[in-house]
Amino acid sequence: MKVIIPMLLAGDHRQQQEVDQYCPALLALLSYARQVPSAQKPIAELFASLSCLPLSLERDLPLAAATAKGYSLPVAAGWLYADLVSISADQNGLYCHGSLASQLTDQEKSLLLDELNQFLAEDGLILYDCDQHWLLAAAQPVELLTRDLTSAQGQSVQIDEITGADAKYWRSLQAELGMLLQQSTVNQRRRDQGFVTVDTVWLWGSGQLLSADYPLNHTRVLCSESKLAQGLGQFCGAKQGASHALGQGVIYYNDCCQQAVLAGDDRLWQRTLVQLESQVFKPLLQQLKRGQLKQLELFIDQNIVFSVTHWGVKKFWCRPKSVQSYRNGN
Repeated sequence: MKVIIPMLLAGDHRQQQEVDQYCPALLALLSYARQVPSAQKPIAELFASLSCLPLSLERDLPLAAATAKGYSLPVAAGWLYADLVSISADQNGLYCHGSLASQLTDQEKSLLLDELNQFLAEDGLILYDCDQHWLLAAAQPVELLTRDLTSAQGQSVQIDEITGADAKYWRSLQAELGMLLQQSTVNQRRRDQGFVTVDTVWLWGSGQLLSADYPLNHTRVLCSESKLAQGLGQFCGAKQGASHALGQGVIYYNDCCQQAVLAGDDRLWQRTLVQLESQVFKPLLQQLKRGQLKQLELFIDQNIVFSVTHWGVKKFWCRPKSVQSYRNGN
């Protein structure tokens, strides 16, 4: 079984302490686990598990396309995430902070959506508000290699982050949207109130969801409440299990930790940890000890896989350690 939880080990020091506090069963699993180096992030493992070909490093994963399918949005030839972010600056450069969607009121989001869509209509583009992510639909396929927001969060960014065949157009559009947002009535009000403003949209996740890459496979079982995972599963014909139907051969995906880190939402982070402990980590530990589950792979850090077996949990001499000791393969 595969458990894929992006950014579970990506929180700050306080959030890591909360993992120790709320997830003792996870710490037990990690103490029994064998650590295997991995060249890809957890989100890439989800797509690799359902793909018939090696993932390309020359193009984006089809994150936005899969999410659009999960939300049953109208068909479009190209999709991108267009997440609302703020940009700060110092003597060393520009820094990206987001996603801000959860910090805006419904009225603010509605006004922003209307303003941006009026501008985008000239190019045949449509922007959709889909909870944590905003999605941009294009009439033509999009060929880009972008920097995902999870790696840009809080980090130094450049104006030429977007590369690929269509990069010139999308860089220009991103700059124009940033200028439009500076004059937005929503930002003017937020500026007056001392709130963080939406400085630009971060474009990423533009890959195409093609049947040649992700063929039908009715033997896979995918369990997730994530619209991204549900959309990918629908496209591939994977069986959709109950959100916490854990067992041999199942792929379980949860992106709530990622949402919490990107949005800076402490309540969502804590609530997610409590749910993961009671609904995922504790049941899996029990299944391994009873022999109901032979092997478990945890994809929770960007460069390492934690592999636990039925025999591994019999190592009575292993003692749980702080999750910080496992971070980034330490």
